[in-house]
Amino acid sequence: MFYDDIKMKLSMDPRAVIGDDPLSQSDESVWKQHFCDNELKAVITQDVVRTFPDELYFRDKDVQDTMVRVLFFWARSHSHVGYRQGMHEIVAPILFELFQDRRFAPKELSQILKYVLDDDYLEHDSYMLFNAVMRGLERFYTTGEIVPTPSGRLPTSKTVHNPNEVIRYLDQVKEEFLVPLDHEVASHLASCNITMELFGIRWLRLLFGREFTRGEIPHLWGFIFADGPSLPHIHFIIVAMLISLRNICE
Repeated sequence: MFYDDIKMKLSMDPRAVIGDDPLSQSDESVWKQHFCDNELKAVITQDVVRTFPDELYFRDKDVQDTMVRVLFFWARSHSHVGYRQGMHEIVAPILFELFQDRRFAPKELSQILKYVLDDDYLEHDSYMLFNAVMRGLERFYTTGEIVPTPSGRLPTSKTVHNPNEVIRYLDQVKEEFLVPLDHEVASHLASCNITMELFGIRWLRLLFGREFTRGEIPHLWGFIFADGPSLPHIHFIIVAMLISLRNICE
């Protein structure tokens, strides 16, 4: 299994490696990687335990541990991005909907559906779906100021000179779509010194998850993903939300 292969590759026990010094600072040291991994897991856990605080499902320790593992192994497998705050709010609805599929499945299932809804693969399925979603969202989590280390450890403060992808995208949405469709809203934002990234970064990175109730998220995401994981039409949702806010204020 793909997910099992990732877990096996990234879960090496440093005590099983002969001759590796726990105090070594070498990038090749398994012990150093082990300590960095623990630090990364601690950062992820801080976010996970705060996920949807009013929902009992996410207070379950096993659920939280599953989320931490999914996020950790994804971050380590995508070292050019690493883990960013907000990713836990993407994996949470995915995990919950997969759990609901199993919970409300009919008692009589075909052999294929029994395999698809096997509880033993809930974590595997969560990882694969999260990975698919992140294909479209990954660029919005990449920043120009902070770069993860090549091994997927915690980000450093190293500065690079490539432009911030999410800000560039939001500027494009404003100039190519918002201004032509509703110049008055665009002008009002400019006159109030409200930049698109002030709200747009949260909208994109959380896939509008905080702008709607948790129960509405699956319906919204179903609409978004109908066009594919690259999210080719997500800019229309941004523009529609801005125009709808204008209509509410009128």
